[in-house]
Amino acid sequence: MLTCSHLHSRDCTCSSALWSSNQRKIEISRTVRERVEAALQLSPEDDIALHVLGRWEYEMVCVGFAVRMVVKIVYGGLEVGSLQAAHTCLARAIELRPERLVHRVVFARILLKMGKREEAVDQLEAACRLRVEDVNAVHEREEAVKMLARLGRPTPPPAQQPEGATPGTPASPSCSWEPRELPLPVQLAFT
Repeated sequence: MLTCSHLHSRDCTCSSALWSSNQRKIEISRTVRERVEAALQLSPEDDIALHVLGRWEYEMVCVGFAVRMVVKIVYGGLEVGSLQAAHTCLARAIELRPERLVHRVVFARILLKMGKREEAVDQLEAACRLRVEDVNAVHEREEAVKMLARLGRPTPPPAQQPEGATPGTPASPSCSWEPRELPLPVQLAFT
């Protein structure tokens, strides 16, 4: 439960970044990494925490030189990400939960950044064949289709949804880190 609390606090922190000042966004980027690393210390096999850390590493790599210099001058700097660390995290997340579509799409982005086009295409095609388990997967599948089109590849047919299921309906619960399932003090601590 504590691992899920760490991830929930990461979600609250990331959501608040949308309405925060640039300085606060820099602070939030550090907080996200700290909290997800704490979650991984408690549960090293947590695919969602690995996904978040891998995505954090990738996003830090993608910050351009000019932006990084402005942030350094104005706010004192920004952490540097690692494509290799991002690759390691997402590869492990896929190993743990190969049916999770979102892992594969983010992994494909990392592979493309590393110049591994064919491996990225393989991940995107695999993602398109997977069942859509939640609203994030709906958006990520749409992104996978667009990425395949930009790479000149056809989109494989989607996986069949179970009878009565609609896209965006969770396939199965994994980590109960949604606000309604956490004790009230945890919710209030990070809002």
